[in-house]
Amino acid sequence: MRIRMTSHGRDRAAERGISQDDIREVLRAPYMSYPGKTSRVCYVGTTTDGRAIVVCTAHTLEESPDSAKVVSVWERGTQDEQ
Repeated sequence: MRIRMTSHGRDRAAERGISQDDIREVLRAPYMSYPGKTSRVCYVGTTTDGRAIVVCTAHTLEESPDSAKVVSVWERGTQDEQ
């Protein structure tokens, strides 16, 4: 899966220690999703090291299964963005 990052998404991932591999893991097998702000969708999944990560994209995975435009990311329970 091709991961594209907005500048906000890139900044948040860097400051929160979330790698593109972490993001890819979540998007490959999310255990839940919910509507985000401004027509986005957020996916929640667990990384191999056990962290629950939220990845918000600009579109659904069904709309574009081969790529994702990441708008924001955070570790579940540490940020209250939604």
